Amino acid sequence: MSDNRQIAVYNVKTGVCVATARGDKAPILDICFYSSSDPADLQQNGASFATAGVKHLKFWTLGKGLTAKSAVWGKRQDRNVGCVAYHGARASGGRSEQSLLISGTSQGSLIAWKGNAIVFEKKVHGDKDKGYGIDAIRITEDRIITGGRDGKVNVLSMDASSFSVLFTIDLSNCKSVKAEPRAIDLDPQGNNMIIGTAGNEIFEIGVQLSKQKSQPPVALVQGHYCPKNKDTNEVWGLCVVPGTDKFISVSDDATLRVWSASTKKQLECVDLNRHSSG
Repeated sequence: MSDNRQIAVYNVKTGVCVATARGDKAPILDICFYSSSDPADLQQNGASFATAGVKHLKFWTLGKGLTAKSAVWGKRQDRNVGCVAYHGARASGGRSEQSLLISGTSQGSLIAWKGNAIVFEKKVHGDKDKGYGIDAIRITEDRIITGGRDGKVNVLSMDASSFSVLFTIDLSNCKSVKAEPRAIDLDPQGNNMIIGTAGNEIFEIGVQLSKQKSQPPVALVQGHYCPKNKDTNEVWGLCVVPGTDKFISVSDDATLRVWSASTKKQLECVDLNRHSSG
């Protein structure tokens, strides 16, 4: 995807671009391919992939070229989509049904789509008065995992007709100045969850999804980040602490950070009360 919202599909083996199409005037934030090894299943589901973004959700089919169907929103006002993922629906007996697309909106709602039509919707981040945007979705064989701007990771049931929240991981205690999940993944065994935040951090959390348990977050990567209304971010101050291996940095994100040169780890982070407008 380019700055002018062009959609391009490449053959990863040859590196050849096989199709292009105009995406949208608005920013496109996520893309998700439908994956199946069953040709009949792919034929039934139609859409090869979906794109999501600011007032944008399209379902694409790759044939001789790229064709798209736009989402049918009806009277819904919240049409900003932060993330999408495919949900492999199963009928009784285990046979495949049409796969559902799951999307997360800027007001905290999770929406299930069949084709380009809504079949179910539920707010899972926030309450009836206020919603928090969903920027990350990860779907496993039996769970849906979402990350919201409320600083929480919700683990939900796989049932796309209820989206029941089974348990929640609160990132407020992980010493982040912007603990809002932007990306979520699991290791192959499903025992460790990796979370990337808006605060330019990566955390690892030990989980037991079947037992609805999680361990405290462990920081793998930390650093300065781009605050609200900032397209770029710079480090303006840097000094060493005499007689130690420590050094201190400050940046546009209005944080002061203490680092260890020997371990290459952040030791402390002080929020200098950045204004909410950025």
